[in-house]
Amino acid sequence: MELDKFVAKTLTMISRGVQEAQNECEQYGVIVNDSPNTLAREQGMYGSNNDALIQKVEFDIAITTEDSTNGEGKISVLGIKGGVNNKSKDTYSSRVKFSIPITFSINS
Repeated sequence: MELDKFVAKTLTMISRGVQEAQNECEQYGVIVNDSPNTLAREQGMYGSNNDALIQKVEFDIAITTEDSTNGEGKISVLGIKGGVNNKSKDTYSSRVKFSIPITFSINS
């Protein structure tokens, strides 16, 4: 899977999971991603669209870069690929680490 699609899918799935957890836990009186208390407000950073604390989703990903003989290249998340390809290409792997700031809606 290409890196951009991996990051987008991961953030979407995390957001969907938080939303589902909020809905399911509400019946038990559990608050997922509660609004921050006064101490957290003094120490934290907040998003522009609501009162929720900015959290970081951290990625530490092994990636491959491929340069093919036709001049095309791409960056993909390291994984096992199936199939046979007769094109000549050089593959290099490395790691990339980054974080994405995100705020989740506050379940009221």
